[in-house]
This record gives sequence, C-alpha cells and structure tokens, in this order.
Amino acid sequence: MKHLTLLLFLISLSASAQDKIKFIDGRTLETKIIEVSTKEVKYKMFNYLDGPTHVTSKKEISEIEYQNGDKDNFNLTDKEIESKKAKFTRHIEVGALPGVGHYYNEYMGTSAIPGVTFNNRLFIGFGVGFYYTYLLTDYYAHRKDFSNIEALTMPFYLNTQLYITKTKVSPFLNLSAGLNYINADGINYSHPFGEAGLGINGQLKRNLGLYLIGGWNVYNYKYTRHSDATIFGISEKTEPLSAISVRLGFKF
Repeated sequence: MKHLTLLLFLISLSASAQDKIKFIDGRTLETKIIEVSTKEVKYKMFNYLDGPTHVTSKKEISEIEYQNGDKDNFNLTDKEIESKKAKFTRHIEVGALPGVGHYYNEYMGTSAIPGVTFNNRLFIGFGVGFYYTYLLTDYYAHRKDFSNIEALTMPFYLNTQLYITKTKVSPFLNLSAGLNYINADGINYSHPFGEAGLGINGQLKRNLGLYLIGGWNVYNYKYTRHSDATIFGISEKTEPLSAISVRLGFKF
C-alpha cells in the first residue's frame, strides 16, 4: 500500500512539472525546457525525457508556460499587443435619474468622461456633466407637502467601469463618486453623491462601443424644512436622497 501511495505521489508530482509550449499554429506540446536563447528554444518531450533534444525557432512559438506557472509570450499579434496597452478613451452619456421617495428630485442631462482603459478591462475617468432638474426647496411637515424649483446642476466625479469579459458584448460594473454643484435662485452649493450600477457594452467597431447602464444614485441633499406654521419651525435639513439612474452612452 505504501509503495502504491508513493507511486501515485510521484506520478502527480511529475504531471505538474511539465512545461507547455504553445505554437502559433494552435498546437500545444508538453515538454521539459532545456534552454531558451534569443532565437531558439531547446526542449525534450515530456513523455520521453531520455529522447533527443528538439530545437524550434521562437518565430513558431506564441507562448511558453513553465511548470511554476510563469509565462513567456512571443510573436503577439497586433491585436494582442494593442489590447495590452493603456488607451485614452472618451465616454459621452445621456441619462435620466427619477427620484425615489415621498419627495424627490428628478434629473436629466448629459456627461463627458475622458479617461484611460487598461487591458480592455478597466476604465478610469473623470466626468463632468450638465443636468436639468426639479430640486426640492421646501418641505412643509404639517401639511406633508413640498415645493420644487428648476435648476441646472454640474456633477464632477470619478468614474470606474470594470468589464467582466473582453468579448464584443460584455457586462460591466459601473461606479461613480463626486460632487454635484447646484446654481439656482436661493441655492448655491455642492453636495456629494455616489452611484453603483450594472451595464452592458456592445463593441460596434474596434474603437467604438455603445453601452447601457442601470444603477442606484444616493446623494446628500440640503433643503428647508418647515415643521409648523410659525417662523420658529423653519430649519435647514440635510439628508440622503435616492434616485434610479438610467444612462445610455458611447465610447470612442
């Protein structure tokens, strides 16, 4: 029994000690690498380690995966090289944010988000937008009523998109955080906000994609609260409000 256990252990150990050579034509060989020079790769076949040493030009090899998990890449295609570069990418979005709750604000507008895409998977950018909105200005607690005002807001924010796959159609995670500057009659301040959502991107061309995002937006908002009919019941109230976010955009 001990001899059988030892034999199985040696077999499993040897199976994990192989180097894999992947060729440009699609073949994969299980080998033991002897030497990697500037132009050639010398190796033995893994199932015949006592056999002859083979020599292959690096021009025929796309990748070597060593027994410890390290990899060497050779002869990458232009597409593969391009996908590994960090690329400047611009996003343009139009969106609507219907508020959620008893009293709410509604937003509609557009944003521009220049940034950098890493390895076709991660986008990090800085966004600025212009949104038209009906803002909550006064809440009357004794009547459970509120009043709104029209305003133009400018969000400034950091945006991150993490793509799940590198395929032409890919889902992705969308995260944003920043400040929303408000300028309207009697209102002139900025409030923080954060947004998380899921999106789907369709790559129309190499450098052109169209995407749709659905998410949840939370922002810290300040308004005037009237708790009773007297002037002494007037106070400024700050609390988090929420909105459903729907955005349609394209990147290029």
